Amino acid sequence: DPILGEWPTLMHTWLRAGGFFTDKKQVSLSGTAKLDGSPLLKGMVIFTPAENLNAPPVVAYINNTGTGELGRFLIPESYGPVPGKYRVEMRQDAKRWMSNSRDPFMIKMMTKQRDNTLTDQDIKDWGEFLRKRDLSPSIVNQQVFSKQRPGDKGDYVIDIKDGEEVRVEVFRR
Repeated sequence: DPILGEWPTLMHTWLRAGGFFTDKKQVSLSGTAKLDGSPLLKGMVIFTPAENLNAPPVVAYINNTGTGELGRFLIPESYGPVPGKYRVEMRQDAKRWMSNSRDPFMIKMMTKQRDNTLTDQDIKDWGEFLRKRDLSPSIVNQQVFSKQRPGDKGDYVIDIKDGEEVRVEVFRR
């Protein structure tokens, strides 16, 4: 059965991603992702083992939904990599992205809503603000970068060490 025949591959992928094929300790990973010197606004950074093929691949999702530094990511130890060399791939999902949790006006209105202090004028202003927002797609196709610079011959590879912060930076020119 071709459908059931996929099960071993899916199981293998799940076991590898869960770190079951390595006896090395997984570590937490924190860092920043930048594209052309500016923080990655919306996307992901994929770390694929370059040497220890039994180590789990790791994905850092960047949504900039908190109040911390733009482009910042943190992967807990339970989902983290094992120390070693990793190929890096950065994927840009949007060129323009502002989370509601970062917009000062939205923070003000949501605070008033939470505190039950919204006035009729606040509700009118909030509606007007929402109608004027540009929610058009800011990117048609996901941009994928597997080299640090376009002219580089090899893949973008970094060495992940326990307790060290990583800085992932990709340049289009």
